[in-house]
Amino acid sequence: MSELINALLSKLQAIDRACEESALPKIMALHLQTRFEAGRFHMPSFQDASQIWLVLIKEKESRITNELELIFSSVAYIGETELTALANCMVEIFSESKYLNRLTLFKDGVVRCAQSYGLSSIETRLGNNATDAAYRACVMNSIRAALANIEANTKLFISNRSVKMGFTSLMTDKVTVIKQSGEQHEGIAASVQTGKIFLQRADILIEPGDIITRSMSNGGQETFEVIDPGFHEQFHGIPASYQMRVQKLGVREAKAAIQHVTYNITGDNARFNNNTIDNSINITNNTSALEKIYELRQAIEVSIPHDQKEGALEIVDVIESQFKNGTPSKSVVSALLAGVPQAANIATIISAILGLL
Repeated sequence: MSELINALLSKLQAIDRACEESALPKIMALHLQTRFEAGRFHMPSFQDASQIWLVLIKEKESRITNELELIFSSVAYIGETELTALANCMVEIFSESKYLNRLTLFKDGVVRCAQSYGLSSIETRLGNNATDAAYRACVMNSIRAALANIEANTKLFISNRSVKMGFTSLMTDKVTVIKQSGEQHEGIAASVQTGKIFLQRADILIEPGDIITRSMSNGGQETFEVIDPGFHEQFHGIPASYQMRVQKLGVREAKAAIQHVTYNITGDNARFNNNTIDNSINITNNTSALEKIYELRQAIEVSIPHDQKEGALEIVDVIESQFKNGTPSKSVVSALLAGVPQAANIATIISAILGLL
């Protein structure tokens, strides 16, 4: 590992310590508010203590992001080994275990102070403090947001500064590109960010209006429409790539976009074979497919939230019409199924339907 990355890791750890040290006097000041005076026991605000630690997480995120931007603006090379070390450092700094129990420990200090005044019942009064549960939830959300923001900004810094590096380490998402013609490219490594998708492929023509679907590890699916492909040719060792501007589509929007693709490739005996494999095939066991579609409709009725149910059922209607026509397109049906909100039982049925294509 380079001396530069070791220096960076040391700097990030120093930022972590400095932020902690800046928060400590504020917590100590709250502790000093714990006292027995004029026949009354005074307690500090647990909400104020929670806020100090939540602000601390945000402060670390901000200072670390600034430091990363400074470093990436000046280095000539970042390898996968260095990026892995950086990621591990971030996980250590923002480990949930470092923050989750802080309010509980703060409360324990208040209890000990009260007991020193002979107030033994104070622990019972604080035992079900809702602030503790709210704090833990906020900490988890703040940490996840901080790590996600730092990762996204790191990718952005590298892209903007044209830093040469092992790009494959950033392409952690799997996407499918669906052309307006119906042509489909599956299993492509990409980096999906808010409003942008980065894709290191020069052998695929991506145009405005094409559809990108992303499959997530939790079984969920996202659908995007390409606004600007943003293709960049190879430059000084940096591979050619797409830096797309995209718009995320809701369930109904995704269905409408896929229907547009269907219009372009279907009709009486229509096929799209422009130097590509014909993905439209006949299904000999339509009865099984329609049975699975019926099961899918029933599962949506039971498992999908009300605000998503109508759109999901509309997608199922379109899928059913594909099978009833006798020549369902694999690319179209797959893309439509990708727009159905996911649940465990729904994912199983979708897999069965895909198995019939």
